[in-house]
Amino acid sequence: MIEAALTTERITLEDGRSAIPYEWRGETVLVTDNALNALTIYELMTREDAGEQNAVSIISLIFADPDDAFCACDFNPIEFGKLVSSALWDVFGIDNEGGRTEEPLWDPVEDAALVRVSLRAAYGIDWDVARLAMSWTEFVTLVSALPIETPLGAAIYYRDKR
Repeated sequence: MIEAALTTERITLEDGRSAIPYEWRGETVLVTDNALNALTIYELMTREDAGEQNAVSIISLIFADPDDAFCACDFNPIEFGKLVSSALWDVFGIDNEGGRTEEPLWDPVEDAALVRVSLRAAYGIDWDVARLAMSWTEFVTLVSALPIETPLGAAIYYRDKR
């Protein structure tokens, strides 16, 4: 995953969400990288009934303006698919092509309760308040730094020992 530098300016969108500028072959598109978007994308991609409607929803979650992103690819569907795959991996760490095989130590669906409790215990963060304001990179960094004294921190520690 790419990490936005401290000097990267977050763009506030009209609807209150924020986005980061993502460079794609000389063009800049805005990617809405909040943690809730990333988790929603993950859930949509792992659903058994994933179909065309899911793809449209995922694209709408990734890009602040999907039409602008398509324009950045000169309206070429193949290039747009490459942009989607690239943004998914670079910004969210989600592999939609199946080439990356690293096994995660926690699951956002199965460990949801552990995430909530551990963020509150370690950092005083209420997930329901923070999920729209926090970027995915910030969220993953906080989760990976959870102390072993938290429920998810302990689970990650023991899963890593397997």
